[in-house]
Amino acid sequence: MFERFEVIRNAEMRQYTTLKLGGPADYLAFPRSAEEIAALFAEAGSAGIPVTVVGRGSNLLVLDGGIRGLVIRVEKNMRQIRREGNCLIAEAGAMLGAVAAAAAEAGLTGMEFASGIPGTVGGGITMNAGAYGGELADVTLRVDGVMPDGTPVSLSREEMQFGYRTSAVKARNFIVTEVTFELQPGNPDAIRARMSELNAMRAEKQPLNVPSAGSTSNGRKAFLPPH
Repeated sequence: MFERFEVIRNAEMRQYTTLKLGGPADYLAFPRSAEEIAALFAEAGSAGIPVTVVGRGSNLLVLDGGIRGLVIRVEKNMRQIRREGNCLIAEAGAMLGAVAAAAAEAGLTGMEFASGIPGTVGGGITMNAGAYGGELADVTLRVDGVMPDGTPVSLSREEMQFGYRTSAVKARNFIVTEVTFELQPGNPDAIRARMSELNAMRAEKQPLNVPSAGSTSNGRKAFLPPH
């Protein structure tokens, strides 16, 4: 089963969460595209296997008993970031810190607040991640994704219905695959200085050298429930 995909059987989830906790997942898949995500859902559905979608696992607590069925980890194979004018278009597996760094390199301001958030674009959009007075809702232009049945999804900022640590991803039950961030031209040196300042503030408050979930506001899950 799942032979045509990059899949690990009986994968210890403690290796894939920042808290370093969790038992085995029956199957752990690393998709390369929206099409592969849809195909994984289709194959799992045909076999009657439940599906759980995760990102980097920075806001995820897995029990010692693990996760039954298929876990789709949207991360290492979907990290591309490209620039179009004042926009950065990032795949869902890209780290938010990498997007912030790319913005600084391009002389685009608006993503500084996200430089120290230890999660992916997909997970961040799902929960409208934020820090130090900024949140992803402030800079998101469009969110693209896929439904479990393979139907493509494309939502504007308004359609995403962003709120405090929530978005339309949960209500509409789709998987984020790509996000377009709309930024503004800025001074690269000033942008990097602000990022350094925020990261220093984070280091003072959070144990960055030990397993951690970062700043946790509540116990809600930042991933889709089994299908």
